Amino acid sequence: MFNSLKFQTKLFMYYSVVFILIVSSALFFFYIYISQITLRQSEENLNQLTTSTMSQIDNFLLDMDRTTLYVISNPVVKEVFSGIKKSEEAQNYFSVTTEDNRQISDTLASICLANLQTPFRTSLYNANGDYISTGIRDNSNAIAKRVYHEDYGKWYTQLISGPGKVILPTHDDFWSEDANIKMISVLRQIIIPSSYESFGIVETQKPYDSLEKLLKQNDSPGRGIYLLTESGDIVYPVSADFTSSDAVYYLDRINTGKSGNADVTGPVTNKSELIYYTRSDYSGWTLILAEPKENLLKPIRLTGMIIVLTGTGLLFISLIFIFILSNKLTRPLKILRNSVRQVTLDNLSMDIAQSDDSDEIIELNHLFDGMFARLKDSMNELVQTRAHEMKAHMIALQSQMDPHFLYNMLSVINADSQTTGSEKTTQICVLLSSMLRYSTSYNDDFLPVGDEIRHVTNYLKLMKIRFEYKLDYEVAVDDKLYQKKTDIPKLTLQPIVENCFHHGFRSIQPPWHIKINAFCGGSTWYVEVSDNGAGFSEDKIKRIFEQVDEFVKNPYTSIKDLKLGGMGLINTIVRLRLLYKEDMIFKIEQNAGGGTKITLGGPIYD
Repeated sequence: MFNSLKFQTKLFMYYSVVFILIVSSALFFFYIYISQITLRQSEENLNQLTTSTMSQIDNFLLDMDRTTLYVISNPVVKEVFSGIKKSEEAQNYFSVTTEDNRQISDTLASICLANLQTPFRTSLYNANGDYISTGIRDNSNAIAKRVYHEDYGKWYTQLISGPGKVILPTHDDFWSEDANIKMISVLRQIIIPSSYESFGIVETQKPYDSLEKLLKQNDSPGRGIYLLTESGDIVYPVSADFTSSDAVYYLDRINTGKSGNADVTGPVTNKSELIYYTRSDYSGWTLILAEPKENLLKPIRLTGMIIVLTGTGLLFISLIFIFILSNKLTRPLKILRNSVRQVTLDNLSMDIAQSDDSDEIIELNHLFDGMFARLKDSMNELVQTRAHEMKAHMIALQSQMDPHFLYNMLSVINADSQTTGSEKTTQICVLLSSMLRYSTSYNDDFLPVGDEIRHVTNYLKLMKIRFEYKLDYEVAVDDKLYQKKTDIPKLTLQPIVENCFHHGFRSIQPPWHIKINAFCGGSTWYVEVSDNGAGFSEDKIKRIFEQVDEFVKNPYTSIKDLKLGGMGLINTIVRLRLLYKEDMIFKIEQNAGGGTKITLGGPIYD
């Protein structure tokens, strides 16, 4: 049957079959190639999306943690919280202490408002239930209900049981009465480095809505985004459709490695899913992106449909062209056939007209060669992530007793015990023991002015024993001062009196005179220390206050200049300024009869 077909038909069929096979094979392999690239690119995109989203979550938490670090390293916060005493009454310390309330509020405002761009709340509280915050409005009833609840102590103890930060996943806002508000918190303890004692907690919170908004930016129809803690608690989403058993199901299937992917049957959709996950080194949380496989195959199926339609149209056009071409190629044969039919014995020649169709086959080859073109498809995405580290600097001024003084006193004790050996030695030991107990006690950083005067009086008694007739001193204290509530940094007066011996009396012959006068004036207490020493020049006094200003502006580089021995006037002035700020009184004056008078003072608390 095939042999009976005309040559043009056979030629058309041959070319058609060959062309169909070539085009179909090319389109098939092209489809496989594009499908693999599309699938690989989708997987890379999902993997990069998971990594970049986790980086955004870490930055979300780091913003809160940085603010928490700023607060716990702030000297004002440490000073106030370390000075809070437990009250027998159930009342918030910051509700009754307006000055500390103002200091903490101002400090929080300066720190928090400069470091967070989204709605937030920073709360400070301690084991006594003393609470203060800034940011998102809280509720006093909710605060009282929380801190005076019988479980508050147990909850607080759990928070401070471990070092470092504590991250609380999605939870109810226990500082507000609105049950619809969910929060995420980062907490750190307020710790004094010298004693490693915890005085409270700083908690920075952001609404769950902020995290939800961040994660929904990467959402798409059918895709599941799940954020889980190491223990399987659900951070996101907070929905009845996603339960704890679903979270455990996912975690059980990705229990190896920091990141990767796995094929699972989704517990929520009951469909085949390809999940991508990554764990955060910072929070320990795991982010899971569950993409239904049908979503991944949609672009591949669409590509296949486009290729089939394009191939069908291309083949249809090509067959028409092959038919025309085959007709053109066989035209010389038809002319030859007609010419052969005209040959007779009378006419042995063929009249074949000249034709320009002698190169049809070459032209056909050229057309075939021109029907294929190269195809290229490449996609590259680059995702870069930044992390900012900020360092927090903590400055603490410590008071220490001059070791030379201890050595000298011990020498006096030794010498006296060898000669007299009884009453004077006992007195020296009692005075020195009292001073040591006072200076080495770390329970109280600030004490009443009366206690400080008793301490410096003991110091003068010891110096009197040492220098005997060479030294005279007088201590006059207004009795009202003992009845007032005053605070002064421990070991404030002793460095001033030491300065008399180290500098004032160095170039002056005995007898030496020291007078201490302490009294009240209105809402301020005053202590005057006078001597008959060499005194200070105006340039020296000016230089002292310049050094104090330089220390306050740049404490990190200036603290190395504060030597242990004697501590010096600069240390004393700096500590008074840090405590009293603009309420500090400190003056250095020349006595009319020679020597120096130093006056210091501070507020009396009602």
